[in-house]
Amino acid sequence: MAQKRAGSETVVTKLSELMFVDVLRRYLESLPPQTTGWLAGCAIRTWRGHWR
Repeated sequence: MAQKRAGSETVVTKLSELMFVDVLRRYLESLPPQTTGWLAGCAIRTWRGHWR
């Protein structure tokens, strides 16, 4: 059985967080302008500069 390398769990955790944020950002960018709700509110163009 392979041994775990130091920090491998941390790397996997951070990578999964980055992937989640990227998927969420891409989804928000694909929403039509008439979409409503709190998640759609995150996609407002005036907010986008603050998220990057």
